[in-house]
Amino acid sequence: MLLQITNQCSEQCKHCFDDTTIDHSQHMTITTLTKSLNFIESTKCKVLNISGGELTEHPAVFNWLEIIRNRLPNVLITLLTNGTFLLNEIKVYEINQVYKNGFFNMMQITSTKEYYKSYEKVIRNIAKLDFCNDEHVFSIYTGDINITPIGRGKNIELSKLCTKSPLCSNVQLIIKQKPKINIVELINILENAGQFCKPTILWNGNIVAGETTNCNVISTVNDDVKVFISNLKNKSFCNKCGLVKNINIIAKQILNIN
Repeated sequence: MLLQITNQCSEQCKHCFDDTTIDHSQHMTITTLTKSLNFIESTKCKVLNISGGELTEHPAVFNWLEIIRNRLPNVLITLLTNGTFLLNEIKVYEINQVYKNGFFNMMQITSTKEYYKSYEKVIRNIAKLDFCNDEHVFSIYTGDINITPIGRGKNIELSKLCTKSPLCSNVQLIIKQKPKINIVELINILENAGQFCKPTILWNGNIVAGETTNCNVISTVNDDVKVFISNLKNKSFCNKCGLVKNINIIAKQILNIN
C-alpha cells in the first residue's frame, strides 16, 4: 500500500503525475492519519510505502513516523522521497534519528538530472545519511523515467511513448478474476506480485486503485474496507491516463474492454 501524507513538493517537476503544488498545498491531518492506519491495519499488509508530494515537507512527518511504527510494528516501512530534505540540516538530523529509532526500514530516493531541479545538490549530499552505504536500507534511482501521461506528465512529449498499462490495472484484473475476494486477499496477491504502491490512500483520505490523485476515487478512510472492494467491482477504468490502449488482448478480454 501507499500512503501519501501531503501533496506539497517544492521540486515542481514537469513530469509529475500528481500535480503536486506549493501555493495550494494540503497536508494530511492527524485525524485522517488515524483513520488511514485503521484501514491499513485491516488489510494486514506486510509493506507500507510512504510518500507525498515530498513526504518530508509535511510539518509533522518525523513525529508521524513514530506513530505509524507504533501502530504497525511488524510492517516494512519504506520512505519514497526526492531527497531534497538533504539540503536541510535539521531534516537530515531528524531522518537519521528516526532511522536509528527503527521508525522506518528502507528509503528510496528518486532523482534524475533531466527532470529534478535539485538533482546535483541531492547527489552531493547523500553521504549525510548514516545509512547511505547499507544497500539493504538505502537505494537511489537516477535512471530513465517512463512518464505517465497524467497530471503535468501529459504536457511532456515523451509521455506519448509510455508503454505502461494504467496504474490501476493490476487491481482491476484481480477483482475481475476473483469477485469474492476480500481486502486482505487482494493486498496479499499484490504484494506477492511485487506491487507495493496499490491501493493508495491520499492526503485527504480518499483511496484510489492507482498511485495518483488524478485516479478515480474508489472509497475513503471513513468507509468500511468492504466498501472499497464493493465499489471497485462496480468501477470501470477512468482512462484519464490514456493507457488502456496498452493493456494486452487477454487482459482486455478479462476486463471486458473492447
